[in-house]
Amino acid sequence: MNKKQDIILTAIKLFNDNSFSSIGVDQIIHDSSVAKMTFYKHFPSKEKLIASCLLIRSVEIRDAILHEINLKDEFDYLGKIKTIYDWYIRWIYSNNYNGCLFQKATIEMLNKYPALAQIITEHKNWLRKLIEELLIGLHVDQPKILTDIFLNIIDGLMINVRNYSDLSKSKQSWSYIKKLILASRMLNI
Repeated sequence: MNKKQDIILTAIKLFNDNSFSSIGVDQIIHDSSVAKMTFYKHFPSKEKLIASCLLIRSVEIRDAILHEINLKDEFDYLGKIKTIYDWYIRWIYSNNYNGCLFQKATIEMLNKYPALAQIITEHKNWLRKLIEELLIGLHVDQPKILTDIFLNIIDGLMINVRNYSDLSKSKQSWSYIKKLILASRMLNI
């Protein structure tokens, strides 16, 4: 692994374990064991580092989700949506989950670094498009609205995981999502 990758991986871990605002460049330099000059050669600002971290995290999420949904039957659209939901639930309830970097960046850094909005929006739009395409494959009524409902539930679970540590509530949420999707299919027949 090269120094730039070391810095990014260290920063992702620190930002994930803490917050963007509580972690300074000096701590990232120290924890990644690089010289200050090396850090600034790769990242002239904290904003550029955060942008790189978000881009890497976006690729990791995309690759993981696409890998899992590609294991499903090509036309099992509902199964693929459930796979996406399950992927997020496993991540949210994992031991290393300390919030979503995209949500943290939106809350903590967007006012300070408005350019991050493009990366955050592109990530969210990728997921929105994927889910909407799967819902269109199911021939639902109002796929855009159902996509927004699905994403709002995922976002809510990511934010409120500490309040809903009972995994059965997540299963209950899926049953309601599924009912909405199936009811929407009935409306479109």
